[in-house]
Amino acid sequence: DEAAARAVLNESRALVEKTEQRFYEPEMHRWRGIVLSAMGRHDEGLAAMRQAIAVADGQGSRSWQARAEDDLARLLAGR
Repeated sequence: DEAAARAVLNESRALVEKTEQRFYEPEMHRWRGIVLSAMGRHDEGLAAMRQAIAVADGQGSRSWQARAEDDLARLLAGR
């Protein structure tokens, strides 16, 4: 359900901030984008996907960046 999905997303974001473990941060934003878009919150989903791309780029993680770019293209095509 939507409330459970939001709780997991918020918990993952809080955990990243608390632990400062940023390796999976792009993936967290990517999944946030997927979930928000599936809930019909397309603008928020697109913003989260763009954030995933920016964070991955900042980390120099081309694989995380490519995954997020691919999903962003799918979200944009589905609009």
